[in-house]
Amino acid sequence: MQIDSMVTNSAKKPVVMPYLREPFTIKATDLRKALNIAASTMSELLKKIEIGSVTKKGSSLSLEPNVTRTILEMKGFKYPKTAQVISMMMCKGGVGKTTTTLFLGQRLAAYGARVLLIDSDMQGNLTSAFSLDDFNYDFDEDSAVLVDLFEDKDLKIDDAIIRFAPNLHLLPSSPINARLENVIRNYAKNPSKPMANIIESIKNNYDYILIDCAPALNITNTASICASDLVIIPVAPDKFSKTGVENTLNEIKSLERDFGINVKKSIMFTRYDAREFTSISYLNEIVSEFKELLFKSLIRTCADCKNAITKKEDLFSYKNSNAKEDYDSLARELMGLTEMFNKSKSKD
Repeated sequence: MQIDSMVTNSAKKPVVMPYLREPFTIKATDLRKALNIAASTMSELLKKIEIGSVTKKGSSLSLEPNVTRTILEMKGFKYPKTAQVISMMMCKGGVGKTTTTLFLGQRLAAYGARVLLIDSDMQGNLTSAFSLDDFNYDFDEDSAVLVDLFEDKDLKIDDAIIRFAPNLHLLPSSPINARLENVIRNYAKNPSKPMANIIESIKNNYDYILIDCAPALNITNTASICASDLVIIPVAPDKFSKTGVENTLNEIKSLERDFGINVKKSIMFTRYDAREFTSISYLNEIVSEFKELLFKSLIRTCADCKNAITKKEDLFSYKNSNAKEDYDSLARELMGLTEMFNKSKSKD
């Protein structure tokens, strides 16, 4: 809706290849709509592709990420030269940070982007949503998480990353990350540096790095913000939404002054229900004050998100799903596909 296997000397358990699951694909019809091209033009593009895989599911063609990436590049789209680091942050809970990180990451990957998701919240909800046990991945207290990268100088970030699927990787979290606050505080006098330093070594490996932050204003989130090019602030329609946005924006602006950084800030409305007066009322409040920061894409209330996670299904395989449409819209807007291809229909 619009408005490789690794070896490490660390005591921590290394990540083992190969990928845990098949790639996240995109239907050819969905890509065609994103490109705003005719079916005949899409057929011609597919004939030119000699790499990757095109599979048929029912009456639909599904394209693997390398095919989609090739097609987008053929149409003139350019992926980031180095990873765009994005923190998903809001100082209150229940606004859809983790859900958005998960499904946005999946859709970016389906659009051919190389994506890393970082779970920085000690609750590990994002990590849980991956259901690693179902893929026979033994994730336990010996598995490396974010805090280990600060404590163990011999442990590299690549050693902790789980290659979940081609184009979609995960740096997981567990309750061990509860030590993050003290560790970052002791790591350096300047908290703006440690997270950025860790991420720097892998920025050329990805197009997007999404950090799922805890609902707090703390040192861990300070480090994440200072490492980010963009902070997305999800806002749910409740009476504390405006206060939460103001507090989060004020914190970011304070960090910008203190550390001499410049971070782009965007607000995303989640759990929107046009049938509820409160949703419309709170949205109008946010629009009136922060219009220039708003994503045009809205995430509507939809049980499909919860169902997809609970049933361990692919949200983007659902038919007639508001959630599928909205997260697809958000991914396209973030990548710049909407702006690039939202013109009069191609006459190719």
